[in-house]
Amino acid sequence: MINAYKQFWKRYTDFSGRSSRSEYWWSYLCQVLITIPFSLILFSGAMSVFMSILPYISESGELTGISEEMVASIILNQLFSPLMIFAWLALLIFGLASIVPGLAITVRRLRDAGFHWAFLFISLIPYVGGLILTALLIFPTKEKEQDQANNNFRE
Repeated sequence: MINAYKQFWKRYTDFSGRSSRSEYWWSYLCQVLITIPFSLILFSGAMSVFMSILPYISESGELTGISEEMVASIILNQLFSPLMIFAWLALLIFGLASIVPGLAITVRRLRDAGFHWAFLFISLIPYVGGLILTALLIFPTKEKEQDQANNNFRE
């Protein structure tokens, strides 16, 4: 798993070649595991806002016993605490840094599965695009001899 993740960052601009299923999915798992702690911080911050305001919400859904200014103050103080800002910035920086390597490994994985790199754009189809792309990324490795035969056939 660690070697696959090292390759993810070492080959961050390599859009040629191939990446195996295991290399792709181990890298993906590492990405998820790294983002979980920051996501939990953000989730707990959002839940603390909700739990702080919950006692002041009546059964009809209206605020009672607290002013709207106090609610705004609670929200601002808890959502913009230093820990929350750190978590947002960490996720933002990590996400931006991972865009190009993520695209590169996805292109390599599609190529390894025998698909053209342009199938990456399937993910832009609303609702089902991500599922279709995931299905394509699950396909087994297509042998190089078959690729060469297909390329000869196309020419």
